[in-house]
Amino acid sequence: MRRTSYASPALVALLVVAATALASCNENLAIENAATDPAELARYFPENTDLVQTTDVAEVRQELGLPEDADATPIDRSVLRDRESPQSKLFALTSRAFPVVLDAYLSEPEVAGTSPLDGTLIRAAAHDSGELTIVSTEEPFNGVVDKLERTGYSLAGGLYIAGPDTPKAASPVVADGAGGRVVFAGSRRLALKTLRRIEERAEPGAAAESLHAVSGSVKLATTGRTGGSRCVEALAAAQSGTGKGAIMALVISGDKPDPNRFDPSGVRSLDVGTTSVLVDALLVPFNVAKPMGKAAEPITELLSHREPFDAYDCP
Repeated sequence: MRRTSYASPALVALLVVAATALASCNENLAIENAATDPAELARYFPENTDLVQTTDVAEVRQELGLPEDADATPIDRSVLRDRESPQSKLFALTSRAFPVVLDAYLSEPEVAGTSPLDGTLIRAAAHDSGELTIVSTEEPFNGVVDKLERTGYSLAGGLYIAGPDTPKAASPVVADGAGGRVVFAGSRRLALKTLRRIEERAEPGAAAESLHAVSGSVKLATTGRTGGSRCVEALAAAQSGTGKGAIMALVISGDKPDPNRFDPSGVRSLDVGTTSVLVDALLVPFNVAKPMGKAAEPITELLSHREPFDAYDCP
C-alpha cells in the first residue's frame, strides 16, 4: 500500500513564516535597488555645490508614453535621429543629469561600455556643476563591475579607476554607492568624499535641499552662480518630461516669503503666473517669453538670467 505523508500543522506554520520572511527580504531588496527620489541622490554632493540638475528617469518614461524599460542611454545614433521623438527626449533629459552618456554620443558613440549601466534599468540621476554624478539603477553592481573590467577599469582602494584602454568619454572613477546607487566622479578624492557622505547620510547643501520646494520629473537648483542676494538663498525649478508645467521656487531666508515683494515686471524673459508660498519658498509658475538662446527646456532658460533673484525685493 502506498503511504501518504502529511506535514504537521506546526511544520506548515513554520514554512509559511519562512516563505513570508523570504518574500519580505526579496521585496526589501527590490525596494533598495528601486528608483529613489533624485533629490535624495543630490543630498550626497559636497555641501558647497552651487548647481544641481536631476532627472527622475522612471517618471519621464511615463510622461513621454514610453515603456517602463525604455532605454535611457542608447548608443545607437539611429534611435536618436528624430530629436522630437519620445526616445530622443528621454535621452536628452537623462543626459542632463548623467552627462557622460552625452559625451559618449558626441565623441565615441560606437564604443560600448562608455556608460557601464544598462539604460533600461536606470531609475534616476543627479549631477552637479562639475565632475560628480550619482545614478540610481535596478542593475546589480556586480553586473556593472563586469562591464567596467571589460573596458579597462581596475579596482583600487574600493574604487574602479579608468585605465589607458578605457574610452576617453568615460568617467575617470566609478564606485558602488550601495542601495542601487552608482557614483561617477572626476577624481578619487571626490569619489571617496561622496562615499563618506553616503555612509554618514550627510545633510544636503543649500542647492540640493531647495530641490524639495518644487515638484517635477526634471529639476535644477542653483545658489552661488547667482552672485549672491541679501535674502534669496537659492532658486529651484522643475518641469515635466514634456516641458510643460514649469515652476520655480525662490528660497527666502529670514521672514516668511511675501508674494507682494515679487515684481513680475522684473522678469521680462518670463511669463509668470500667480505666486504662492510654501514654508520658506516663494513658488512662481512660469513659461519662457523671450528665450535668450536655444534652450530646449524652460528650466534651462533660468540659467541664462539673474532676473528672478533681482525681482524679489529683499527687506
